[in-house]
Amino acid sequence: MQRPAPDHDRSPVHRVLASGHGMAAVGMLFWAGTIVVVRWSHDEVPPIGLSFWRTLVGALVLWPFVHAAVRRDLPTLIAHWRMLAWLAFLLFIAGNTLLFMGLQHTTAINAGLINAIEPITILLIAVFLYGDPATRRQWAGIAVSLVGIAILVARGDPATFATFGFNVGDVLVLIAIVSWSVYANWLRKVPRAISASGLLIGTLVFGTLLTLPFYIWETIAIAPVRLTEKTLVAIGVLGVLSSAVGLILWNRAVATLGPGMAGLYLNLIPVYSVALAVIFLGETLAPYHLVGIAIIAAGLWLALARRRPTT
Repeated sequence: MQRPAPDHDRSPVHRVLASGHGMAAVGMLFWAGTIVVVRWSHDEVPPIGLSFWRTLVGALVLWPFVHAAVRRDLPTLIAHWRMLAWLAFLLFIAGNTLLFMGLQHTTAINAGLINAIEPITILLIAVFLYGDPATRRQWAGIAVSLVGIAILVARGDPATFATFGFNVGDVLVLIAIVSWSVYANWLRKVPRAISASGLLIGTLVFGTLLTLPFYIWETIAIAPVRLTEKTLVAIGVLGVLSSAVGLILWNRAVATLGPGMAGLYLNLIPVYSVALAVIFLGETLAPYHLVGIAIIAAGLWLALARRRPTT
């Protein structure tokens, strides 16, 4: 029997992907790439159609890896179909579809930096939805982070609040992030009898079904998805790398590192988004971007950093 190669004989890519930290970091790269790819293709690929095909392709790619677990869990999945449909709505309709629509109007940099507020919105929704306790330090962090988001959404111009001249794309991105945060909190209600594979494919299937009527409407009333090179690249990258491979890496990272440690890697999404947008889209950082993200980072530190016990 051939023995596995020792670690020093493995390629750097193999060593990275064999590590929980590496899987989390690469998974976040794929998720940040979603923002850049959608913005790159926004002038050619309708947003709802892109969301539909991305979700469908993701389900088809994942099926060979999860079909055994899904067949085993099928009675449980059927019994809890309403919950799966609700989670799919939060993740793919109020989440991804609104993000894709928002990226028709705003830059990838702005969307990526607004995404930095997600840990705070998860905490805030946990307080209001489930009554989770929050310390004064956490409330201070929430308040500071919201100031940073206000700067990003107003694009550094306070007059925006007086005239309500917000960029509709930024508002849609913010709504999408709130929806993802509700989804993250609602996961605590998922019965333990539903496996991670069952939950994953269940939400993808319901996400595809729920997106379909909106996709048909967009095709008839606005524009169809046309078979072009940019369309195929966008759907392929989002469906395979973001929906399928990204989710597989994330789930394995959570299993290896635990949800607390893996969750810290979500903070890489704004960093990756900015870097990819600058490199591939030619976008530039404005001063208000730097001010806004610095304030959000300070708020995150206040809200999420653990205080050292006093002796």
